Amino acid sequence: MNLRKLAVRLFQISSNAIGLLPHRILLMLGSLLGSMAAIIPNRRIKIARDNLSMCYGDSLSQRQQRRIAHASFRHISMTAMEVLYATARARTPQRIDFERWISSEGEHYLQEAAQKGRGVILLTAHIGNFPWMLLYLGQHGYRMAVVYKEPADFKDDFLGNAMKAYNISPIRYSGKKYLVTKSILKHLAQGYIILMPLDQAKNNGVEVDFYAHPVKAAGGPVVLSRRSGAAIVPAFIYRRGQGHHLIIEPQVVLKEPENPQDDLRLNTQALSDIVEAAVRRHPEQWLWAHRRWR
Repeated sequence: MNLRKLAVRLFQISSNAIGLLPHRILLMLGSLLGSMAAIIPNRRIKIARDNLSMCYGDSLSQRQQRRIAHASFRHISMTAMEVLYATARARTPQRIDFERWISSEGEHYLQEAAQKGRGVILLTAHIGNFPWMLLYLGQHGYRMAVVYKEPADFKDDFLGNAMKAYNISPIRYSGKKYLVTKSILKHLAQGYIILMPLDQAKNNGVEVDFYAHPVKAAGGPVVLSRRSGAAIVPAFIYRRGQGHHLIIEPQVVLKEPENPQDDLRLNTQALSDIVEAAVRRHPEQWLWAHRRWR
């Protein structure tokens, strides 16, 4: 057994063990592991600190930036623990009752958009426990779908089957973009709500500003909305104590520029601005260790 397969096997074993732990202990363990990861010098903590320095400059002291970076690592680790917890419970009759841990506001915006029957693009970011947001909405009867990658060494569609247990329709990425696009459009035509984060680096994306610095963002939400007529609804989830709070915002009305060639850039910038505002509300819960600015 090579190291990669061993790591996968250990992941699956730990997932089963984590499913037996009380949620409170799970969070304590995640916080401890995240704190250790932030203290030990490594490439990711350096990326996080560099990103924070570039975005906030002198508006935050070095000490404040360091606190945000460390809090981000703790949050990421706690989120990973909760995802493992949900994955383990998916394979048992005792699945998580997400309503116990998640409160929400603005669900009527999502309901109104879904009732139009042309599908919904749920705009979000890697902030808070966004995988639990997906599972919560699926458990509440919304027809949810998401594009995902199954690690090569995972057997029997490990992640895909876990999502199905929570009423999620998984769209597996096979490396062929046109097939994924076709599947997304099919799901939208059937009235599904597709979760789409818009805060990751995209080499061939649309150039926009994020925190007043140029980045490449995916133009997919705008293109897919134009092609399908699907509504774009922003939704972000934040950690509150041992639970989470989901905020769903009003549907985005796409701009109609005079020059059609400006459509993709202007509207992708508008969506990026919504994501930035969400990150600014709780910067300590965002993925600062990601190389967003390349």
